[in-house]
Amino acid sequence: MRFIAVLSALLALSGCASIPFSTMAIFSQFDEKTLTTIDPNQMLVKVSVDDDFTLKPDSTKLQLSVKPKNANRSTEAAFGLELLSKVTEKRATGLFSAEMEVTTYEFKVDQTGVAALKQLQTQFETTGISGDMSFSVETNFDVKDGTEIKDEMSLWIDLQLSEQQGYIPLFDAAKMEVKKV
Repeated sequence: MRFIAVLSALLALSGCASIPFSTMAIFSQFDEKTLTTIDPNQMLVKVSVDDDFTLKPDSTKLQLSVKPKNANRSTEAAFGLELLSKVTEKRATGLFSAEMEVTTYEFKVDQTGVAALKQLQTQFETTGISGDMSFSVETNFDVKDGTEIKDEMSLWIDLQLSEQQGYIPLFDAAKMEVKKV
């Protein structure tokens, strides 16, 4: 029997306890000017899941949603990701909690995604679009063979916008409900 959890981890910065305050501070100043200075070749995404689950790398995408000021609808762009590595490591689940063994998948934006993001950056520069922006990561998961099906999973998502800045934690040990589909 196969179970899949579909996740769209939106960086809405709405005060979720799994989003660190440092991340909220960084992204509260993120605007279209910041977006146009990002080198898409330096963007990396890390997704870590507790050891009971496996991630489907081919289903993982980085998405950007832009809602221009004075507009009723947003524009979304999805950027494909290419798997760089898959490692088993330990991550902290909280300030006073023990570390948990996780599988971490590291991705870079694929060449089609790099070209699409560069085109979007040029469009922002030439048209002067401004508004609200958010990144999200979408992926699919499976339960490891022989593992008891759990109702929730722990999830970490980190985003690197530049090599100098390093990884920014988007979700830190977030508890996500697992739904059967």
